Amino acid sequence: MASRSCLGCNIQLTNGAKLDYETLMAMGRIIDVTGNGDINYLEFLKAFSVDDAGQTDIAETLGEDITTTLFRHRHAIRMGCHYLDEDATGFIRAQDFETVLHGVNSALSRAERSLTNLQISLLVEAMSNEAAKATTANGGVPDAECRIVDYEFFLKSFVIIDLQNDRAVVKKYG
Repeated sequence: MASRSCLGCNIQLTNGAKLDYETLMAMGRIIDVTGNGDINYLEFLKAFSVDDAGQTDIAETLGEDITTTLFRHRHAIRMGCHYLDEDATGFIRAQDFETVLHGVNSALSRAERSLTNLQISLLVEAMSNEAAKATTANGGVPDAECRIVDYEFFLKSFVIIDLQNDRAVVKKYG
């Protein structure tokens, strides 16, 4: 592979070394904070911006990446949930919600897939905990054996806000 040895051969780094394939790939792995093998727009922007302390906020970038994926595929998530919600209650079992998320994630192109198994599990756990809190707040007793997810609440939580106008809601989804 002659192209690997020649890649960046005219670019000199600040330490005097020439840019080579291994260095370029190492830089790509650092920028790809989600570890999915691709650098999305948000990762690219974050890599070339710094905050006051000169540090990047990887957790924020990762959260934005996950949220973007969920938002972009909210219709597919809703369709999967509707299919499994036989009584049309807006609730499904947590394990069914997890199945829907895994299904949507596996249907995404390799380059777009960004949800890990751990991220899906944590999201399902958080959403089932929210449903249990809501049940308790409404005087009910959550079923410990059968955790549920209020998928309509989840999908309606996506909103676009205007940060320059006192966080005014510009558009609601759901």
